[in-house]
Amino acid sequence: MTEPTGNCPEREGLLQQWTDCSARVARLLSGQLAAMKGTASRSAGLDDQIRLARAEEVEACRSYYAHLNAHECV
Repeated sequence: MTEPTGNCPEREGLLQQWTDCSARVARLLSGQLAAMKGTASRSAGLDDQIRLARAEEVEACRSYYAHLNAHECV
């Protein structure tokens, strides 16, 4: 069943989840850059956090587009 534009709460939730994941990746990358400019010891754990955050971002993107393809609620 096709939903009208902007009327699918699940689509909106998935988009928000993807947006939140993208913002987290951006914050971590910003923190990594700041750590590289300062002391290297602060950036030690950031690589793993960034890798995990990027994986979550990709999964959120896939979930969003899978929903769009299945429900055509663009």
